[in-house]
Amino acid sequence: MRLGWTVREYYDKWILQQRPPLVRKSNERAYKQHFNRYILIRFGEVMLSETTLTTRALMDFQTYLLHDVPRLKKGTEPGLSVKTVRNIIDGSFRAMVRDAREIDKLIAGDPFVALQWPDKETERRDAFTKDERDKILDYFRSKEPFYFPFVFTIFWTGMRPSECTALRVGDIDLANGTISITKSRHLGEERAPKTSASRRTINLLPNVVDVLQRAKELRVTETDYFFKNRKRAPIDADQWRKDYWYTALRAKGITERDFYCTRHTFISLALTAGENIKAIAEQTGTSVQMIQEQRPVHEQRLRSAHDGRARSENGNKNGNFGG
Repeated sequence: MRLGWTVREYYDKWILQQRPPLVRKSNERAYKQHFNRYILIRFGEVMLSETTLTTRALMDFQTYLLHDVPRLKKGTEPGLSVKTVRNIIDGSFRAMVRDAREIDKLIAGDPFVALQWPDKETERRDAFTKDERDKILDYFRSKEPFYFPFVFTIFWTGMRPSECTALRVGDIDLANGTISITKSRHLGEERAPKTSASRRTINLLPNVVDVLQRAKELRVTETDYFFKNRKRAPIDADQWRKDYWYTALRAKGITERDFYCTRHTFISLALTAGENIKAIAEQTGTSVQMIQEQRPVHEQRLRSAHDGRARSENGNKNGNFGG
């Protein structure tokens, strides 16, 4: 009869079950990275029991990761960010120990409960100004026209990149000017949206309908991807960002921001134009509370760059999301 399991032994068994479709591919990848780079090095030979896997041991590990763990990039100060450390300990490690406790009854208590973490800070969403957005679109229109419809749609709808890359031809109703968001695509895997608010029908402005009409291929079926890469495969947003996005920003002299900031640009410009905040939330599949938390950041970023004509030209009475 087996007397107990080490963390490594249980992980080797546990990770085999952490695969799609039971978990997201991104979660599987995070589990493997966190355990192989950090957790197993420290706890691999520790027994899974309340006498060895203690809150004190986790606190020491937390301190080590925050201040002393060597970084992968040479010349970088040791220590990881609070967010990364919490993902390692309170996300990946805790998920495995939870299953050891609740499914296999290998440990009685929860040593993670007493761990202290700083209050979660609101993540900064650095939107582009209207002029920056237009410069980026000009770049793709002239330098990378193949991807212009993709970037234009992202900027003018507020979709998440993972939602846009998952769109099929049948999801887009150009006659009625709508798009149905029913799935997202990340790391080559498609899943249903995380929340009920994310599953939605969004309204398209006439300029978006025009761009999509010209981009739609003639010989396609409803199940074909609408946006493809040059190899006729679905766009991998992460790889596309590395190949094209930062090149465009550098070419236009624009401070580098993540591709996801296109979404926050849409929200920021809609707020600045006086759009109804509830309508913005419904369009983008988020909550009014989330937008309100980010509103000071949006407004501070855009206040100096927003010209007075935008409000009169793109105000609420015209229903012109995003300027």
